[in-house]
Amino acid sequence: MISVRNGHGDAFETKAVRTEALALHLPRRACVRLLAQPSVPVDLPVDPYVFGYWLGDGQSANGNICVGMQDYEHLRAELIKTLRAYEDLGEAHYWQNMMMLNIRRRPELCPKGHDRTDNPRFSKAGHPICRRCTNGKAKHLPTLMSLHERLKSVGVIKNKHIPDLYLHAGTHQRRALLQGLMDSDGHIDKAGRAGFTNTNRRIVDGFVFVARSLGYKPQVRQHNTSGWIVSFAVNSTAPIVRLERKAARVVVATSRQARMKYIRSVTELTPDGHDQSPIFRSVLEL
Repeated sequence: MISVRNGHGDAFETKAVRTEALALHLPRRACVRLLAQPSVPVDLPVDPYVFGYWLGDGQSANGNICVGMQDYEHLRAELIKTLRAYEDLGEAHYWQNMMMLNIRRRPELCPKGHDRTDNPRFSKAGHPICRRCTNGKAKHLPTLMSLHERLKSVGVIKNKHIPDLYLHAGTHQRRALLQGLMDSDGHIDKAGRAGFTNTNRRIVDGFVFVARSLGYKPQVRQHNTSGWIVSFAVNSTAPIVRLERKAARVVVATSRQARMKYIRSVTELTPDGHDQSPIFRSVLEL
């Protein structure tokens, strides 16, 4: 099914076209509806919202996250929701009106999960030692990893980017990732359009990939001082931010241009070494 102009102003009509006919006689300005690409959830080492926020406002060398006082209570509540049973949230005043938050392993627990409160022991350097781990009987137990350790396991410490595991995660997981990125380095302009600004081109490219996979039409432009700016119309009621002050500014675009992609061409592809019917690929105008 495709949508084509019916010759009367800006009106469109929907019609069924066979793939072969679409390749031979592509209707002028044919378009397809923008939809989120469905996918099943996968196991992620870090909650996607937390990961997105850390990519925007986290310290590259560790798992610390910086947040302004106006968003502090909101972010603290969001992070607490994601805590694992062995974790707590560390807080510290960072600079003027900034706070630093850190998801860490509870201080009384050793990396294997033993409670060291009733059996304190310290090395010469002053580091706590777990008696039950030093006897060699805890080697089979899994290590309880802190946020910093989990970020290191996916290769993003001092190397911020969005790994393929997150780019191709479940639909709701990718949306949570987008919300984390938008709550940290995103904004909503006066017209209600969404924007994202970052100086790391790899993060920007990942953001664009995720946004497109969720049915948006992001446009990227370079700024002299701010790096790269991504902007797009919010074409669905699915939330793209969690911060109330940003959510209140969102305006859902209802125009056809915001909800459709126009087909520019259709190319015939023939699989090598297989006697099959031709496969056709549509090249979409992004």
